[in-house]
Amino acid sequence: MNRRAVVTLLILVLTATSAVFAQNGQVAAAVAKSLVVAPPTLPTCKQVGQQVILTISTGTTAPGSIDPIWAITQPLSLTPFSTAPLTSLPTTAGWIQPAAGGVPATFAVNTYIYRTQFFTPVDPYLYSSITITGKFAADDTALVKLNGNQLASCVGGTNSATWCFNLLTPLPALGWQAFNRFSPFLNTLTIQVKNTLAASTSGLLVDARIIATCSKCSIPPPVLDQPCWPPSTC
Repeated sequence: MNRRAVVTLLILVLTATSAVFAQNGQVAAAVAKSLVVAPPTLPTCKQVGQQVILTISTGTTAPGSIDPIWAITQPLSLTPFSTAPLTSLPTTAGWIQPAAGGVPATFAVNTYIYRTQFFTPVDPYLYSSITITGKFAADDTALVKLNGNQLASCVGGTNSATWCFNLLTPLPALGWQAFNRFSPFLNTLTIQVKNTLAASTSGLLVDARIIATCSKCSIPPPVLDQPCWPPSTC
């Protein structure tokens, strides 16, 4: 292959790569393939009555950096990035968006599905209680599901005070029934975010935790002991 052919091929490759990574004028603003990160696990129980907590909030890293536990699965497999606030809300969690740079970017009308996953170390039925607690905001609207079942939603409001990105919507109280009881006890939380106005900002904020109260049954038995089953005997 001569030099001209090599140069032509390189130009074609660079052009195609730029087309993949350029979105709404943001070259390399979103990664076309999410980084593969093992889902976090709720801490193991040590004693009866102990409360174990797993934080699943967004924006826990500095603006411009990759969110460590959240991904975008639609319209493409993308990596969300922490960003400076889209709006100022009373929370320690941060906003994430499908673009790098650390400042709010603008996007076309589209629907993004954000996802995080987590394990419980045992059947959630074995805890004295288990729930998700927290709140969320989205630009512009949001639909929240745990393991495919709707938990909450936030639609466009009739005035600025009720818009989904200007208020924190609480997540409802849950019981063990909402969690996955099939080993390895993997749970999937998805939030569908719609950007309804062209050339406008879009993103997600979640301030949430998984909280479980330990029972005798949720504490791993010593190696020589038999598992505590059925739960009514614990």
